[in-house]
Amino acid sequence: MPLSSIINYSYLRIKLQSDKGSKILMKAGNIHYNCENDLPKQIALFPLEGALLLPGGFLSLNIFEPQALEMVEDAMISNRLLGIIQPLSSGIDRFSTQLYKTGCIGRITNYNETGSGQLFIILQGVCRFTVEQELVNTKPYRIAIIQSNTKDLQEPDISESINRTNLLNIVEQYLTIHKIEYNWSNILQTPTSTLVNAFSTLIPFTPEEKQALLEAPDIGSRAQTLLALTERSLMKQTGMHYQLN
Repeated sequence: MPLSSIINYSYLRIKLQSDKGSKILMKAGNIHYNCENDLPKQIALFPLEGALLLPGGFLSLNIFEPQALEMVEDAMISNRLLGIIQPLSSGIDRFSTQLYKTGCIGRITNYNETGSGQLFIILQGVCRFTVEQELVNTKPYRIAIIQSNTKDLQEPDISESINRTNLLNIVEQYLTIHKIEYNWSNILQTPTSTLVNAFSTLIPFTPEEKQALLEAPDIGSRAQTLLALTERSLMKQTGMHYQLN
């Protein structure tokens, strides 16, 4: 993942273990987000190519660029919220290039100064948003008026919408082929929606594929997209077809 963005895989594994048996609620850090009034009308935009933050998911970032450092510091003295969003084009100044319309609000739940002038933060996804209008401002980073997707604040309805067996099969195949260490008993006890979001983040899909996962209308659609993309990825790498039920 380019620039400031690094997915912390060990933290993702901790998240999978801590969620087992728990009810999924939209709580980021110490804050509950229950309705539109709990969400900002405008937000600082953090363009990151290949970064995927989903509601309830996590993303760890090393912050070193001056614009990003100021943006994070401003967020810390405000509401701790940033808008993670992908640029439409790569290799261009991401603080000025055109962006996708859909991103995800993230709350800074962990903040550490590295001692070298950089920051290490962990964001937890709150809900997706749509950019309505970018604002002219004097800051070195971008700010936009947004419309938040409040449906993401609700516990996802996964009844009969996700084939958990298929999901577990394709996940096991991917982890085994890539020799990624995992505790299968923990995975089996992890809520389905957490698995979908965690592995959507873990697997190194293209920026366009990650955007498709982000924009999936619901968790069931995201699961189907995840299965299709993962199956295609495995076929490209092994030349074998992975048949799902």
